[in-house]
Amino acid sequence: MNADTLIEKVQLVIQDSSFDEDMILGFLNKGLNEITGSIDLPDLRVFATVDTSLTDNFVAMPSNYQRKCFAVVSVSDEVRVDKPGELYQYHRFIDRHPVADTGSSVSDVAINGNTLFYDPIPDNAETLRVEYLRAPTTLVSGAEPEGIPTHLHESLLVPFAAKEIFNLIEDGVEGQKVNTQMNEGLYRRAMQELHQFIGYMDSEPNYIADDFL
Repeated sequence: MNADTLIEKVQLVIQDSSFDEDMILGFLNKGLNEITGSIDLPDLRVFATVDTSLTDNFVAMPSNYQRKCFAVVSVSDEVRVDKPGELYQYHRFIDRHPVADTGSSVSDVAINGNTLFYDPIPDNAETLRVEYLRAPTTLVSGAEPEGIPTHLHESLLVPFAAKEIFNLIEDGVEGQKVNTQMNEGLYRRAMQELHQFIGYMDSEPNYIADDFL
């Protein structure tokens, strides 16, 4: 379902002309980012490469990176350089490498925010392949939401936008925000359906790091 149809569906629900199409589109995009930011959607799992620096021990992740990097691989050596369960344990990485070393190739990595840190700094720029969940493309007129199964476009995004708008409309109203809560419930039920439809993305077993290593 494209953005224009979704906007029309929201307009039918809220029955308030003070919220124009651009405002509604903004709420639809907010919902899209919230959904993709909380559920691992297979269509948004991608590979990309980044190149290391000759002077710094860090590099920005790809511009479309949203979250959850699954693996970091040295392209030249074709070996993984992330340690099991520790890719997001930046504090452990700093404990292991309080000062950036130099060497022939990267052997350890960690992610902090949108930045990939590595050690050692290789003598020659090295290409690292990263696998991660990318951010969805911003929804615009005529486009369809990325990542979300087509049959759940309406049931997820329309009540999300509606609950956000009704929360503003009902601000200051005594008692319960009936319309806000109703659409919140519809959205939560649709999220459960999405969970059931997607299942769980393949991942590695949880790894418990030893504080003394």
